[in-house]
Amino acid sequence: MPSITFLIVLHNHQPVGNFDDVFEAVYQSAYRPFLEVLDRHPVVPVGLHVSGCLFDWLETRHPEYLESVSRLRERGQIELLTGGYFEPVLPAIGEADRFAQIARHRAYLESRFGATPTGLWLAERVWEPDLPRTLVDAGIDYTLLDDSHFQTAGLRSEQLWRCWVTEDQGRALRVLPISRELRYTIPFRPPETTLDLLRRRAAEAPDRVAVLGDDGEKFGGWPDTHRAVYEDGWLDRFFTLLEENQDWIRLRFPGDAAAAEPEGKVYLPAASYPEMMEWALPAREQIRIHALARDLEPRGPEIAKFIRGGFWRNFLARYPESDHMHKRVAALRERVDDLDRRKTAVRQRILDRIHAAQCNCAYWHGVFGGLYLPHLRDAVYRRLLEAETLLEEQEHEDRSWVEAETGDYDSDGHEELRVANADLTVVVSPREGGSLREVSYKPLAVALTNGLTRRREAYHGRVARAVVRGSDGGPEGGSIHDRVLAKEAGLQNRLHVDAYRRASLVDHWLRGDARLADFDRGTHGEQGDFLGHPYEVSIARSDQGVTALLRRTGTVWKGGEPHRVAVEKRLRLAAGASRLEAAYGLELLGPVPLDTRFGVEWNLGLLAGDSPLHGYRIPGVEPSASRLGSRGVTEGVEEMACVDGHRGFEVRLRWDRPATLWRLPVETVSLSEDGFERIYQSSCLLPHWTVALDPGEVFRVTLSLEVGRIP
Repeated sequence: MPSITFLIVLHNHQPVGNFDDVFEAVYQSAYRPFLEVLDRHPVVPVGLHVSGCLFDWLETRHPEYLESVSRLRERGQIELLTGGYFEPVLPAIGEADRFAQIARHRAYLESRFGATPTGLWLAERVWEPDLPRTLVDAGIDYTLLDDSHFQTAGLRSEQLWRCWVTEDQGRALRVLPISRELRYTIPFRPPETTLDLLRRRAAEAPDRVAVLGDDGEKFGGWPDTHRAVYEDGWLDRFFTLLEENQDWIRLRFPGDAAAAEPEGKVYLPAASYPEMMEWALPAREQIRIHALARDLEPRGPEIAKFIRGGFWRNFLARYPESDHMHKRVAALRERVDDLDRRKTAVRQRILDRIHAAQCNCAYWHGVFGGLYLPHLRDAVYRRLLEAETLLEEQEHEDRSWVEAETGDYDSDGHEELRVANADLTVVVSPREGGSLREVSYKPLAVALTNGLTRRREAYHGRVARAVVRGSDGGPEGGSIHDRVLAKEAGLQNRLHVDAYRRASLVDHWLRGDARLADFDRGTHGEQGDFLGHPYEVSIARSDQGVTALLRRTGTVWKGGEPHRVAVEKRLRLAAGASRLEAAYGLELLGPVPLDTRFGVEWNLGLLAGDSPLHGYRIPGVEPSASRLGSRGVTEGVEEMACVDGHRGFEVRLRWDRPATLWRLPVETVSLSEDGFERIYQSSCLLPHWTVALDPGEVFRVTLSLEVGRIP
C-alpha cells in the first residue's frame, strides 16, 4: 500500500490582556483534554507551540499542564517549537526585537523543558521574504507556512507535499507546507474522512508529507467542538485510526520531516493564510474577491490559486487605530536606543513591556475579534504607557516637565503633534480637524481615548440572515468560517458607519433641526467644512507650560448660504498637571450675521458600557440611567464626569458656557468565533451651543479634561 508521512503541529495561544476566565475556559475545554487524550496514545507524536504569554499564565494557574508537556516530551511524544515570546507578527517589528522575542521563548523552553527547539511557529503565518535571514541567525532550521504561500509562488498542487528550502542573503531555511484541506477537515468531519484523504494523497505519489498545522483551540475551544472532539470521542477515534494504520501512515515530528532532503528551492512572496489575506483587504474588495473566486472555481485549482488578497500590513492602513498603536510602540522602541546602556535593569523592564505590546492580536481583525475587542487594545496601551513612564523617569530629573514636538509619527506624509507631561500624553492630528487621536493618563497606564470607528465590514451583508445562537434552527458544527450566527436579534439595525474617525476635540456645525438619533446614524448633515479638514498648528512654550494653537478658516452653511468663519483652539498643558484645556474662539469673517449650532465631540473608551462600576455623573441625570452605554439629551450642562470604578479613576469634563449635552455609546457589530456581536467601543459626548454671531464677533468657550483617582 502506498505510504505517507503525517505531521500534527498545534499552536496554543491567548492574547496579552485576555480575560482570566477565557484562559481558564479554553484550558479546560481544549488544552488540558488534548494532552489527556494524547497520553492514551503513546505512539502519536505532536509538534507543539505554546506562546510565551500563555506559558506565563500556565506557570501561575496550571503548572500541572507544563509537567504533562515535560513528561510527554521525555517519552518522545512532543516536539516543542519556538516563536516570538509574546506572539508578535515578526515582519511588523524591528530586527532587534525579532531576535529578542525568539531568544526569550527559546530560553524559556530550554530552562523549563530542557528543549533546544529548531522549528518556529510563525505568528499568523505572516511571511515576508527577508525572514529567512532573521530566523536562521536566531538559530532556527525550519518553519511551517500554508500551502497557499507556495501556490502563489507558482508551485503546482502535486508539489505541496514535500519540504522545501528558501533563503535570504545566503541563509537557507526549510519550510513545510500546511495542508488547507486538512485544516478544513480536522476535526469537522469524521476521522475516517481524514484517513481517506491521506490514502488518496499517498496513492498519487511516493514519499509525500502531509502537514496539519493549526490552532490548538479548534480541538475543544471553538464553538461546539468540545462535545464533538472529546465527549463524542472524535480525537480518541482519530488517534486510534492513526495507530491502526501505521503500516502506511508514518507518524513523525515536523523536525524529522524538515531534516530530510528538500524537494527544491522556492522563493515565497509576502503572504499569510488565505483567510487572513482576504481580511486584510478593504471590505468592498473582499466581496469582489469572493465573487471572482466563485467565477473561477469551475476552471480548477490551478487557476484559482492565483487569486490572493492583500497582506498583513494592510491592516495598518485599513484601521488607523491599529496603526496608531503600532507606530506608538515603534517610536517608543526607538527612544529606548537613546537610553544609557549601563542602565541594564530599567532598560530590560522597558523592553519587556514593549515586547508585550507587540502581541499581534489587537492589531487586526477577521473571524476573531482582535482589534474590535477593547480590552485587547487596552492591554497594548497599558504596556506601552508603562514603558513610556519608565523611560520618561530616566529622561527627566523630576515631574516638573512638559514638552511638545511635531513629526510624522505614523509615516503618512503628514505631521502630528505630541504634547506630554508626567501625567498625560496627548497626540493631535492637525490634518484631521485638529482632533485628539490619543489622550492617555500615565499614572494608571490608561488610554482614555481607546475607541474604534464604526466601519463597513465585508461580512455585514450576512448579519440580517444570521440565526441567533441557541434559537431553533441554529446551525451546529462545521468550521467557524462557514457559520452565520448572532448573539442577539436585530443587529442589522445597528450597522451604522462613521464618516470620520472617532476621536476627541472633533468640531461639528449642526443643523438647527438635528437630533441625537441623526447624529448617531451620521445623518445629521454637517454644516461646515471643518470636520476632518486640516488645521494650521503652531507651538508656544512658557514657564507655565505648552500651548498649541490650531486654526482653520472655512465655511459654515446656513439656509444654503456660505459664511466664512475662523476657528481657533488653543490647547494648554502645564507641567505636573493632569488637566488639558482647549480654549475655542469662533470668529465670523463675512458681512452677514450667522445663527448656528456648534459642538465639540469627545470619545472616551472606558471598556464597559453596562457595568455598574462604570458610569456618568451628570447633574440632573439619575444614576440608574447613567451607565456608559446609556444615551440621552441633557440641557444646561457645565460639567460632568465619566467614572471607571474598576480601575479607580474618573475623567472630568467642564466647559464655561452651559451646553446641551448629547451622549451615546459607540457600538460596533463585528464577527467573532461565536458569531456576530455588538461591542461597546466608547462613549460619545457632544456638548453644543447655539451660536449667534454678528460680523467680526467672536464666540468663545473653554473646555477642559481632567483625570483624577477615586477612592
